[in-house]
Amino acid sequence: MRFFFIDLENVRSEGLEGVGSLSDTDMVFIYYSENAMNLSIPTLENLNNSRASKKFIKTNYIGKNAMDFQIVSLFGAMIERKKEGSYYIISQDNGFRSAVSFCESYFADYGIRCGVYPTIISAITADMKAKPASGDGGKAKKAAPEAAAPEPEQNGEETAAKKKRRRRKKSSAPAEAAQSSTPKEEAVQKNEPKEEPAAQASGENKAAENKSEGKLGYIYRILGELLSEKTISIYADSIDEAIAKCKNRNELHEFYHQHFGADEGEALYKITQGDFEKMKQERPSRSSRTRRRPKKKAQTENTTVS
Repeated sequence: MRFFFIDLENVRSEGLEGVGSLSDTDMVFIYYSENAMNLSIPTLENLNNSRASKKFIKTNYIGKNAMDFQIVSLFGAMIERKKEGSYYIISQDNGFRSAVSFCESYFADYGIRCGVYPTIISAITADMKAKPASGDGGKAKKAAPEAAAPEPEQNGEETAAKKKRRRRKKSSAPAEAAQSSTPKEEAVQKNEPKEEPAAQASGENKAAENKSEGKLGYIYRILGELLSEKTISIYADSIDEAIAKCKNRNELHEFYHQHFGADEGEALYKITQGDFEKMKQERPSRSSRTRRRPKKKAQTENTTVS
């Protein structure tokens, strides 16, 4: 779940760009005052069409930074109440950064994400770039000493067995052969489960190689540092179509708006437009592949006729 705290005095209608692309699990708090009570008609339409929950909060107190203090108060209170999710203050006021960084460190155990951004679109972009953090490191560290505890007992049993074998070397040679075979069987059994993770790892590596080497591989390579692999897979086909059809960034901007709508299209454009020319150059030309195939067929037909 994502929470957006809008400093309307600072960002006005422009700060709400992207509200139409939010989901029903998102929450938007819009702080306004007598100095900031007006929104543009397109912004109001996007607010009405947005599936996110919305709450307007009026600042009645007059004074310097009155709205800022109220935003920060609810910001910390929501983190403590929910204990999960992403929390973004939409403002161009750098004064929020110290409060946000404090909350991010103080509530680090909750695994939350925090930030200050000028628009909802920029916050969405940051949320798409962020990677989920794994919280199992502590459990793995605690499991190691438990597994290592039985080692002294096993060593004691092995020394006792060696003494018995030394006493029975001359009289029980076949028994020694049988005993020597059992550790080998145990070693084989221990090695068998290790093959499965190796096979899975190789399968994952092959899948990653197929994505980077396939027709859309250039998109994964270029946008891999900006977006997660899951997000790229959602938009890869449309991005490839846009790169093939659009000649410049203006056409790319129109393409995204027509296919994804104003808000989602604007967010996707801001993410990819910086790499438009690079993707245009590295996109494989499929026409050249189709032209080469008929030539090979023609050569084979000539050889059969002769």
